[in-house]
Amino acid sequence: LIAVPGRRHRDHHEIHGDDDFVLHDIMHPKQLYLRLYILRGINISPRDRNGKSDPYIKVTCGSFTFSTRKRYKKKTLNPQFYEAIEIPIILPGDGIVKIQIYDYDGIGDDLVGSTEIDLEDRWFSKTWRLLNKKPVERRTLHAPTSSAPQGKIELWCDLLTTDEVRNRQIIDITPPPPIE
Repeated sequence: LIAVPGRRHRDHHEIHGDDDFVLHDIMHPKQLYLRLYILRGINISPRDRNGKSDPYIKVTCGSFTFSTRKRYKKKTLNPQFYEAIEIPIILPGDGIVKIQIYDYDGIGDDLVGSTEIDLEDRWFSKTWRLLNKKPVERRTLHAPTSSAPQGKIELWCDLLTTDEVRNRQIIDITPPPPIE
């Protein structure tokens, strides 16, 4: 800034505002934790001859992989997953989480569809970070073999610092047992 006598000069924050909030985070990679809450699949495309699928989820982010293959849901197009997953990540860096739904066949499982979430877009958005409760999303599933949607997956995610993870327990989203 050039000093001009008698004129009030704006400080750095007044000039740059919230840009510093993002710029600092972009310049300094940070250990974070993704909490991904996968609720259910909605009208997923059938992959079996009986007009159903045996769906399970696979989540990848950086070198992390999580799968419910051993606990696949039998003969349904509307699977109730209710999985809460905590993934250590570094941002910027591990910026994309990929969520896939597969149809279990024992050997040669079929991809039903997938969706990707750009975590950096969320972390570097002050508006998103300041939301107390993150919104539940219905994300469209896409498959490389079709331009048609392959169903939806309902989920929400949150990004937490190391201190926040210590102070906030992961939410138990286990559904109540069925009423008999």
